[in-house]
Amino acid sequence: MGAADLIWSLLCPQVVNPQFFIIVQAGMYNVTTQGHNDIVQAGMFNVTTQGRNDIVQAGMFNVTTQGQNDIVQAVMYNVTTQGQNDIVQAGMFNVTTQGQNDIVQAVMYNVTTQGQNDIVQAGMFNVTTQGQNDIVQAVMYNVTTQGQNDIVQAGMFNVTTQGQNDIVQAVMYNVTTQGQNDIVQAGMFNVTTQGQNDIVQAGMFNVTTQGQNDIVQAVMYNVTTQGQNDIVQAGMFNVTTQGQNDIVQAGMFNVTTQGQNDIVQAVMYNVTTQGQNDIVQAGMFNVTTQGQNDIVQAVMYNVTTQGQNDIVQAGMFNVTTQGQNDIVHAIMYNVTNKDKTILYKLVCTT
Repeated sequence: MGAADLIWSLLCPQVVNPQFFIIVQAGMYNVTTQGHNDIVQAGMFNVTTQGRNDIVQAGMFNVTTQGQNDIVQAVMYNVTTQGQNDIVQAGMFNVTTQGQNDIVQAVMYNVTTQGQNDIVQAGMFNVTTQGQNDIVQAVMYNVTTQGQNDIVQAGMFNVTTQGQNDIVQAVMYNVTTQGQNDIVQAGMFNVTTQGQNDIVQAGMFNVTTQGQNDIVQAVMYNVTTQGQNDIVQAGMFNVTTQGQNDIVQAGMFNVTTQGQNDIVQAVMYNVTTQGQNDIVQAGMFNVTTQGQNDIVQAVMYNVTTQGQNDIVQAGMFNVTTQGQNDIVHAIMYNVTNKDKTILYKLVCTT
């Protein structure tokens, strides 16, 4: 089976032939392996492995492994491992391990380990460990350990330990205000305000405001506002606003707004808006809008709009629109509109 045939078979399950040893590479979408010793590499989306000794690498989104000795590496999002001796590395978001001797490293967000002898390192946010002899290091935020002999080090905020012989070090608190009539409240860490009448509340970490009348609330991490009257709320991580009257709400990660009156809502990751009055909502990943009045909705991945009044909705992957008033919807893969209103979409054929 050639690479093209293999990709087609993965995208069209009705023509899949079961394999005992499967190698899947290069730009897949919705990949499932159920054999032994599977290898899945390079730019996947929604990858599930259920065998043993699986390897999943390089730019995944929503990866689940349930075997043994799995390796998951390099810029993952929503990774779950349930085997033994799993390794999860390099730029993860929402990682859960439930095996033994798991290793989770390098710029994680919302990491939960429930095994034994887990290691979680380098730039975590919201980390929970419940095993034994866990190690959690280097610039954590909201860390909870419930095992024994845990080590938590270097620049933490809101740390709770319930085990024995835990080590917790270097809990700093550094708040600076440079504007007028600013309000800074309730357990912040490294907060800087430079505007006027800014409000910063409730458990932030590395928050900078430079506009006027900005509101930043409720458990943010690395939030920067540079416009006017921006609203940033509810559990964001790495949020930047540069327009006016932008609204950013509800559990985002790496969100940038540069237009005016943009709305970004509900569990996004790596979202960039550059137009005006764009709406981005509901579980997107790597979304870029550059037109005007674009609407991007409902569980997309790698979506780019460059026209005007484009609508992109419902479970797409790698969608590009460059015209005007384009409509792209309903579980497409690699959809490109480069000429008026023509849509190219993948159609499964036997």
